[in-house]
Amino acid sequence: IADAVRLTPITALLDANGQPDGNFRLCPVRLDWIDLFEPEKPKKQKDGSMSAGGKFGATLIFPVGADISLLETAARNLAYQKKPEAYDQQTGLFHGVHMPFRDGREKCMSQEGYLPGGMFTTAKTKFQPQILMPGSVGPDGRMQWVPVTDPKKVYPGVWAIPVCNAFWFDVGVKKGVSLGLQNVCLISDDQRLGGGSGGRDAQRDFSGVQITPNADF
Repeated sequence: IADAVRLTPITALLDANGQPDGNFRLCPVRLDWIDLFEPEKPKKQKDGSMSAGGKFGATLIFPVGADISLLETAARNLAYQKKPEAYDQQTGLFHGVHMPFRDGREKCMSQEGYLPGGMFTTAKTKFQPQILMPGSVGPDGRMQWVPVTDPKKVYPGVWAIPVCNAFWFDVGVKKGVSLGLQNVCLISDDQRLGGGSGGRDAQRDFSGVQITPNADF
């Protein structure tokens, strides 16, 4: 994992003129809370309200040690551009402004795949992103990428390289920086996060249980 992150670091993408276009190709991450083939359904928020839903997206879990400074700088620059008065020079923090990155220690005790020191974020989009995976190597020596059409290949825990951009949102009392999801490339399978279908082996879990079938309790 460390080698993959080192060989494929977060990279600012360029337009046809060789200038940064505002998009970033990320390092390898694991996907969680995935809505890539169908838009998300409304979810209950912490304050009891329901989210609007209707967007495609996923949670992106960065490996511990991944250098996300390039993406963090883009988010901080955008926040300062939009709301400079919220920046505290003494602490280096923005007050009252949502920033997109969180430490995995927030969820490490309750959810698989999240580790202290490993950052995670959420990226969403109104439009369904393209999902690709490696195919064969073409005559020119370059990898041919093939579309992914089977939703079963995109499960919690799969490794991917997303392309994202930072954008500013201002909705009611909530404002800040979030990540927009552009495209996703699947790169490796892994153990499924969260159990459920495809997770633990039920036959193994109940192996050795001694009970009379159809017993009248």
